[in-house]
Amino acid sequence: MKAIEFNTIIEADGVIELPDYYKNKCEGPAKVIILQEEVANPKDKVEQEYAKVKEIIKAIQD
Repeated sequence: MKAIEFNTIIEADGVIELPDYYKNKCEGPAKVIILQEEVANPKDKVEQEYAKVKEIIKAIQD
């Protein structure tokens, strides 16, 4: 099995667009793994970072 990596946008109808370079090279069955970046607002990001710091402090204190 070979692997390729590229960035793309998944359309609302679920279509994943392959870059032109891979269109003729990737023919046949495939396994797709989607790693989606989370988009967090600044408040959520601060809260996530604060939770991580609290965990680190707790681990140090234990």
